[in-house]
Amino acid sequence: MAAWKTPEQPFRPWVSTCAGFAERPGGHPVRMSKSSLLIGVAIGYVLGSRAGRERYEQIKSGASKVAHSPTVQSAAGRAQEAVGQQAAAVADVAKEKVAAATHRA
Repeated sequence: MAAWKTPEQPFRPWVSTCAGFAERPGGHPVRMSKSSLLIGVAIGYVLGSRAGRERYEQIKSGASKVAHSPTVQSAAGRAQEAVGQQAAAVADVAKEKVAAATHRA
């Protein structure tokens, strides 16, 4: 099989030539119908959801354990406290800047 169809067009069966079309080795376009696409998506969804549900539950359980651990709760409390303090300081600075800008204008 030749590596080139014509000097202008390289043979690339893996590259889509336009929306919904792909080239066959002979250069003939193949159009995927909407129904075959939807069937493929549906099959992938069903198979993925069956296999993935158990793993999803494992990840969800692990994340819940981490989120409810005392160490994480303590760190979250400290972070929330620090953000509250910084927010008050930023608000004070912003008020001063606004007041200074209005007095100049």
